[in-house]
Order: sequence, then structure tokens, then C-alpha cells
Amino acid sequence: MNAQDCLQMLRDIKDVSFATADEKGLPHNRIIDVMIVEENRLVFCTGRGKDFYR
Repeated sequence: MNAQDCLQMLRDIKDVSFATADEKGLPHNRIIDVMIVEENRLVFCTGRGKDFYR
């Protein structure tokens, strides 16, 4: 499965949960839905001012 196939699968699902941990190791979960493929890699987009970006 290539990146474009993965992107199509995620778009079919619509909203995707993306989990990260902060600097203290505490979990954070966000719903994302803006995704693209660049150079055969999945890219998830967010605003630079958000904790998710860091």
C-alpha cells in the first residue's frame, strides 16, 4: 500500500484521531481531517500556534 492508498483510506473514514504526548508524557488526542500526500509521504496539517504543531 502506498501513501496515496493510505490517504484515500483515511479520507473514506473522514475524521481521524491522532494521539501525541506532551513534554510531561501526558497524552493528548485530536481529531484531524486535513491530509495530503507530498513526495509519497502522508502529511497532516495543523496551525503553527497549536500545541499539536510542537
